[in-house]
Amino acid sequence: MQSLTAIPPDDIKAFLQANNIPLSPNFHQNYLATWDLLRSNSYQSAPTSIVDWIIASNLATSNIHLPSIKLIDILITPDINLTDLAIQLNLPIVDKARLIRILRYSNALLDDISFLETLPDDTILTIFSNLDCKYFPLICQLSSKLSNFCQRRLDDFLRQSLNKTTGLITQNYDRKQLVNLCQSSSNFNKNISAGATHSLVRTDKGQVYAFGNNNSGQLGLGTVTDSNIPKLIPNLINILQISAGGKHSLALSNAGQIYAFGDNELGQLGLGDYIFKIIPTLIENLVYIIQISAGYKYSLILSNSGQVYAFGSNFYGQLGLGDDTNKNIPTLIPNLPDIIQIASGCFHSLALSKSGQVYVFGDNRYDQLGLELRGPVIGPVIEPTLNPHLSDIIQIAAGCLYSIILSNTGQVYAFGNNSAGQLGLGNNVDRITPILIPDVTDIEQITAGGNHSLVLSNTGQIYAFGYNGHGQLGLGNNNNNKPTEVMSI
Repeated sequence: MQSLTAIPPDDIKAFLQANNIPLSPNFHQNYLATWDLLRSNSYQSAPTSIVDWIIASNLATSNIHLPSIKLIDILITPDINLTDLAIQLNLPIVDKARLIRILRYSNALLDDISFLETLPDDTILTIFSNLDCKYFPLICQLSSKLSNFCQRRLDDFLRQSLNKTTGLITQNYDRKQLVNLCQSSSNFNKNISAGATHSLVRTDKGQVYAFGNNNSGQLGLGTVTDSNIPKLIPNLINILQISAGGKHSLALSNAGQIYAFGDNELGQLGLGDYIFKIIPTLIENLVYIIQISAGYKYSLILSNSGQVYAFGSNFYGQLGLGDDTNKNIPTLIPNLPDIIQIASGCFHSLALSKSGQVYVFGDNRYDQLGLELRGPVIGPVIEPTLNPHLSDIIQIAAGCLYSIILSNTGQVYAFGNNSAGQLGLGNNVDRITPILIPDVTDIEQITAGGNHSLVLSNTGQIYAFGYNGHGQLGLGNNNNNKPTEVMSI
């Protein structure tokens, strides 16, 4: 087992700062302070590298024998064949960067880097072809030969990988934009989306079917007639992502362009007017988009450069623009770092940064922002604000008046309104700050509806909790305030 000094100094500093421990100019004093904090178990959050060191330490004290594994074997092995190893290392999903780090901390990694210098180009090609593109920068740093190889070929490999995973046309993306897209590509494709009273389904061929309420044209069928069966939206092709909001819909094409249709009374279609549209209409002058999120009466979109644009209703500051003025055109939200994921609720918004931090803005009457604001500051938060209680987050979801969050350890946190048990805490008490949902571990995906939640484990189990008035939990007829496995799926 490697000592604490194996953790990078910058991560040690970030750990201490996140837990309000003063930094020392002395390098060793910071490590001693970290050790004291870890032993006391009184820390609130920790960078991934420290979480992985803790995992390695726990494995060592449990006398669990880890097999010695070659670095090259991890690099060239498909993720699905590393599932058992990830479970043994207490990881919720296969993450090769974390596998390598934990094995290295445990002295179980055979990483004689010198062999990388002798690899022929065809072997390097095999390594890259078997990797998620988010690992490419890691591989490029392992040896000087790989570094030189990446200088020549990395952009091509990124584009090839992203074309397979997202379908986006990326010829005009620079390296930073490609790397940013890799960070969010695991959450990219969305084949189903449920709005307030309508649904969208995307086929593998990029076509979209719609059904449900259509009184504002939110089905995009050219009428305002409801449909109780899925109907193909004509002239909407090469779609990679869909999002259904309150009474409006968004669709993202493989060219990174957005089509909008449905209710537009508050500008939530971003078309520069307030006229509802019964057919998909292109939002002009908006390209290189990688994620869309339709809220109740507003929309958020994420560009390939990590910037977030907002439009529509802003009564509660949910657009994050520093005011409460509605916008009918996409408007850049200032003061956000590189963002890799967005989520819109009824009246509040979440944004996940590349560094695993969560920014929140909008309505906070039910504490759905998780900021522990009380007294005279209960009102809306009109600018993106860092939630200090969350770090190392990999996925975010905004329900109507609540939020759920997935950490890199496979644990789920929840906060906000809990009237129907949608926080999964075994009661119906609202929460003002993020609280760990007990008895659900190794989660790899989360989603939040109006007042109900679903989480998916890395072994394929689905757990549901919250409001069940229409049977949306799949558990019978009653509301359920504890995560309960959905059977027969």
